[in-house]
Amino acid sequence: MSLSSPMWGGVEPGVGEAREAELAREDRFFEPVLENGSQTARHENTLLPAQSIIRLLIDKHPLPLQIQKELVCERKDVVETSAGQA
Repeated sequence: MSLSSPMWGGVEPGVGEAREAELAREDRFFEPVLENGSQTARHENTLLPAQSIIRLLIDKHPLPLQIQKELVCERKDVVETSAGQA
């Protein structure tokens, strides 16, 4: 079983880099989070990239999600949360 993504597996490095740059620059999902300090990292289905990604994450201090705050701190029912309202 192959773990590589059909979109990225087997593409030339230059094409992959161009796609990655396009996602960071134009994508409605990646651009906002990258502007707020997130990072991208490549996993090439080998041990070294996986270890590098773990090293990037190990010292991070995750922030709670809005729904977590609403459920735990504000003691709302799921239907009362922002996500539940949407």
